[in-house]
Formats: sequence, C-alpha cells, structure tokens
Amino acid sequence: MDTAVTAAMNSFGLEGNFKASQMPIKNRINAIDRGTKECLKQLNENKKDMHLLRNECATLEHHCTETTNDILKEIIEDIVNLEKDLHKIQSADANEVLFLSSRLADSLMKNLDSNKLLLNLITVSAPLKEKLVLNERT
Repeated sequence: MDTAVTAAMNSFGLEGNFKASQMPIKNRINAIDRGTKECLKQLNENKKDMHLLRNECATLEHHCTETTNDILKEIIEDIVNLEKDLHKIQSADANEVLFLSSRLADSLMKNLDSNKLLLNLITVSAPLKEKLVLNERT
C-alpha cells in the first residue's frame, strides 16, 4: 500500500517518500481520492480518444474499401475492353488472312494460266521455227 500511495503521489508531481504510518488518515484518504479522481479523469480521456480512434479507423476502412472496389471495377472494365479489342483484332487478322489467301490463289492461277499459254506457244512455235530454219538454209 505504501508503494502504491508513493507511486500515485510521485505520478502527480508530489515527490517524496510517503509512508502510510507517517501520514494522518485524512491526508491518506484525500491523497487516494485525488489519485482515483485523476485516474478516472485520465480513463475518461482515454475512452474518448479510443472512440475517436475507432471512428477514424472505421472511416479509413470504409474509404479503403470504396477505393479498392473502384480500382477493381476499373481493372475489370479494362480487361473486358482488352478482350473486346483482342477479338476485333483476331477477326480482322482472320479476314486479312482469307483475303490474302484468295489473292495468292488468284495470282497462282494467273501464273499457271500464263505458264500454260507460254508452254502452248513454245510447242506451237517450235515446228514453225524448224520450218523457218529449213527455209533459210535452202
């Protein structure tokens, strides 16, 4: 008990070595009363601070949740837009491949026709060339 009273008195700026046997009972009661009042006052202030901090924490958590949800919403929208763009690009690429394939097939057919025509000309003109060569010799 002496150490509790001394600690309480020292915490309130009343330094000294207080012993219960050296203090009259009324002074001891008053010192204990002042100590409990000061402790209650500090307790109430701490409770107010605690409530303020809890409210501030709840507000921050709410803002955090809102911000996180907004960011997630934007990310999901970006992913959806990117998927749409990807499908458009894939479709355009497929169409371009089909177009180029048809142009290549057309070009190959023209080359084939040209080669056939050239082959026909060579086969037709070879006998004529021989006749011309024979006519020149004679």
